[in-house]
Amino acid sequence: MAYMLVFLLLPYFNRLAGKNLEIDFFLRYQTILTIFSVSLLAGVLAGIYPAFFLSSFNTIKVLKGSSLTERSQRSPLRSSLIVFQFVVSIALIIATIIVSQQLSYMQNKKLGYDKDELLFLPDARLLGNNQEAFRQQVMQDSRVALSSISRSVPGGDIMDGTEVYPRNENSNGTEIHANISHVDYDYLRTLGIKLLRGRNFSKEFATDSSSGIIVNEAAVRQLGWTVDNAVGKTIIRSGQQQLTVIGVVADFNYASVKQEVAPMMLMLGNNWGGFIIKTKTSDVKGFLADLQRKWAAFNPPGPMEFRFFDQTFASLYASEQKTQQIFSVFTILAIIIASLGLFGLSAFVIRQRAKEIGIRKVLGASVRQVFLIVSKEFLILVAIAFVISVPISWWAMTTWLQGFAYRITIDAGVFLIAGATVIVVTLLTISFQSIKAAVANPVKSLRTE
Repeated sequence: MAYMLVFLLLPYFNRLAGKNLEIDFFLRYQTILTIFSVSLLAGVLAGIYPAFFLSSFNTIKVLKGSSLTERSQRSPLRSSLIVFQFVVSIALIIATIIVSQQLSYMQNKKLGYDKDELLFLPDARLLGNNQEAFRQQVMQDSRVALSSISRSVPGGDIMDGTEVYPRNENSNGTEIHANISHVDYDYLRTLGIKLLRGRNFSKEFATDSSSGIIVNEAAVRQLGWTVDNAVGKTIIRSGQQQLTVIGVVADFNYASVKQEVAPMMLMLGNNWGGFIIKTKTSDVKGFLADLQRKWAAFNPPGPMEFRFFDQTFASLYASEQKTQQIFSVFTILAIIIASLGLFGLSAFVIRQRAKEIGIRKVLGASVRQVFLIVSKEFLILVAIAFVISVPISWWAMTTWLQGFAYRITIDAGVFLIAGATVIVVTLLTISFQSIKAAVANPVKSLRTE
């Protein structure tokens, strides 16, 4: 049955885990021998305890009808296994909730630029010297709001870097590393990046293309300046080139939200090879078809490749999405396994307490009272599991969140949701057996040996 499930679920597993396992792997004799050996070992270990437990009874006492029930009711191992199962279940529920919250936080965090309706053509270099002519044609389309020629885009991996330090400043004078985005005059407007101080690049200033730069807030802080006094300052690049700050932009996440925003310089020139389009249409399919025709008219040596910024943004968190999906799957499996164990234990305990329940019924106990009496024992086990699981889960997820520069704060609500979920699952699992025992004819219970 397990192998049948493997054959059925392997394609889904490959998609979930991003792997490419072949079914042939599970048909190798080494794999079959390993799985068989582990299964056999598990069966032997599972059978050792009841075998030794039963063989330890005094034969005469057992034949007289004593000690078996009394000792089996006080089995700490059985309760410990149930507690362990629920510790794992609660921990996985907590982990799943926290991973989901962190993923949602990153996906909805304000990035400092507008990623919606932004289209990027990474291979615009194939147009050669026709890149500007292609842009002019694109801008004639009423479905296009803005455009920019740049190969440096948020979420991309094409970016330069350099060492810079302030010139003749009373600041700390520390040399810092700054990333460089090569842009054009319309880059800030196209991406919706907020200019805090100074001005944008302009064709009216010839020096902008040679020595003018725009920096972000992170660069301002590390250079020892403030946003208010940074414009007009001079920095030295690589120990030789002098650059003048003409503007300061708000920090924007040009990399993953997992990383803190690093110092950034925007420079004119050396930006050919990429093309950004800000669209304003709901007919995306029709627009792309027309855009491809415009592309083909220039007869470039390759097809028009494109991607939307929101798709690029989503791909930055593919690993977190997989983590969330994997936790969700294992949480469901853990809850099912724990529920199976709890169902078996509840049936066993209720069978042992049949006479007690019968006596309580004769003395006037209601179905609700019997259900609460039976449920109390199992809810205590869940409470113990909750107490053990919470600090372990808190420590593990706090450690995991340390890998994110921008992260959520774990609140008590997460643990309360996990605890409430397990309580509901517990009550649903034992309700059938409990209610069945509570509504049974007490005469039959009292006459049962």
